[in-house]
Amino acid sequence: MAKKLIRLTEDDLHRIVKESVNRILNEEVDMGQLDAMKLEPTHFEYPIEVKREIRNLRYQIDDLWSQGKDTTELENRLKSLKRRYAPKY
Repeated sequence: MAKKLIRLTEDDLHRIVKESVNRILNEEVDMGQLDAMKLEPTHFEYPIEVKREIRNLRYQIDDLWSQGKDTTELENRLKSLKRRYAPKY
């Protein structure tokens, strides 16, 4: 595999790291591993099959995003899935 040399500004690198960290934090909140930083509701566990589906969708989104492809359809499916199983408070 041929490697390409790219140039990043400090702002580009900062944005990439920030997006990655936010993505990881959001995934942990979605999986019930964090308490959404003390926001209400404080804790919610998705059923295990839903967790697996969320994880698979996130992997697919990350793969497409890293290839520069459109992820809108998968992101909409992910949002729909979360809404369907979100607790009704």
